[in-house]
Amino acid sequence: VQDARRGALPEALVAYLPTIGRPNAIEASDILIESGTVALATQDPFELPLKPTWQEDPYGDPTWIYEYQSLFIVLDALLAHRATAEGKYLELAALHLDRWLAVHMDGGFHAHWGDHVTANRARVLLWAWELLRERDPDSETVDSLCRQLALHANHLSNEFEYSENHNHGFFQDEALLALALALEDHPRHSDWLELAKERLAKQVDYAVTSEGVHREHSPSYHAGMQQRFISLRGLLAELGLELQVNLSEIVESMYEFMTYGVLPTGQAPLLGDSSSWFGSVSDSAISETAKYSLSGGSSGTMPSGVDRVFPQSGYAFFRDAWHGADTFDQTVYVAFVAALFSRAHKHGDDLSVLLYGYGEQWLIDSGFWNYDPKDPYYKLSVSPAGHNVVEVDGKDYFQSYPNERRADSSFQLITDYRLGTSSSRVQGEHRLNPGVLFERELEYTRPANLIVSDRLTGEDGESHDYVLYWHIAAGKTVTETGPSSYLVRAAEPGPIMELTVQASASLQCEVITGSTAPYQGWHFPAFLERVPAPVIACLQRGRDADFETTIILRP
Repeated sequence: VQDARRGALPEALVAYLPTIGRPNAIEASDILIESGTVALATQDPFELPLKPTWQEDPYGDPTWIYEYQSLFIVLDALLAHRATAEGKYLELAALHLDRWLAVHMDGGFHAHWGDHVTANRARVLLWAWELLRERDPDSETVDSLCRQLALHANHLSNEFEYSENHNHGFFQDEALLALALALEDHPRHSDWLELAKERLAKQVDYAVTSEGVHREHSPSYHAGMQQRFISLRGLLAELGLELQVNLSEIVESMYEFMTYGVLPTGQAPLLGDSSSWFGSVSDSAISETAKYSLSGGSSGTMPSGVDRVFPQSGYAFFRDAWHGADTFDQTVYVAFVAALFSRAHKHGDDLSVLLYGYGEQWLIDSGFWNYDPKDPYYKLSVSPAGHNVVEVDGKDYFQSYPNERRADSSFQLITDYRLGTSSSRVQGEHRLNPGVLFERELEYTRPANLIVSDRLTGEDGESHDYVLYWHIAAGKTVTETGPSSYLVRAAEPGPIMELTVQASASLQCEVITGSTAPYQGWHFPAFLERVPAPVIACLQRGRDADFETTIILRP
């Protein structure tokens, strides 16, 4: 179905094929050559069988399985070959491809067909096919790989295997597009190409709101998907192809969220399943205002507005001012989170508040631990108890999030806001806890005063346990200075935060750090990294409850 002796694939397509960067690809490939062990997903090295079944699951870790089944072993070898031009790495890739093909070319084909895995593996197989056929187009490996490419294209084009309105679906479409462009002699070439283009246009159109915000509740996913859109735009331009959507306009619209959402450190706030990465000032298409914000005022153009609210997308960002490069790290930054589109990468952080100021993080989000729902740290990281919100009856409300991924399935949680010179305000509400209305107002007075007013109404007429959480950055000391009043200090001498909680009824407050009974007082600054971090927890019981938290930062 495809002539291995056809001309080389377009350079733009070959450059497009590596699925992700793997900074340790050379080291991992050398270890595999020397010891036969693979290190995936931060797990300990695993000794790969000489005849793997490709059903191996040594750790019960879904991320390990994802990387193993995506053939990241082969990807590492290909990346190492590209970086060094050493033939041993291409031989390593061929060896493990042959071992994979030995199992997956029989009549009982049982590859892992997860949406993201299939998309990754298709691109790895295509890149390997291109490199190996340059060396020997008549080899059995090249022939088998070609048949696998067609199988993967068929699978990726199957509507019943498709993840619509999800970043995984976008990855499936990218892979199908690449396969269609490579398999130009296949009878289904035109069908695959048109389907990939049609789906990509729909995915991109859905993925970003009219305010330029990516819908999957995570700043680093916002930046990461923007990079994928830029890469796709470049490929299409090189090959003279177009989508029925304005990719350039969408890419440019996404910089506004980055301009206001980025922390004064240049990092992403750890909302949802986010890492700290939030794009790069070296992006060729970056706006001048995003460049200013991401570079800490050292390049670009200062934005004209200090505060920014994205009411439909569910974010509000306030600052004391736009500083110059010499004092940019002293910026006071406040974030209000009220985003709700689907369950994709979503945490129970609705109406949460983050605070940075005077070179320090103060109120933080839980961060991203892992994707294992059985892990107690995962449960903390995604639950309301892991965020600066009021938890109701010790429960999460994940079941209240919409399952469907449609532009009209979202809830607008920001109900009102006002931006001013000396102070700004935002209000939001939700009924995600069944039977309870949660209303929150955040009043920010420059330079560094916050009043957070919470109203919980038991619309079901029942009494509830309401726990207000304030998660403090790791490394801070928290000292009780009075009933439900606290002094938070980074270092001495240095900036301090004064936090006081008042309530409509009696309060029971405590400070928890690094507890496992229950799991509380932890921060997850990066994937599978955890550090003890203090949390102030205040309990009120009743049908209704009011909390008012006053926060003052002092340099």
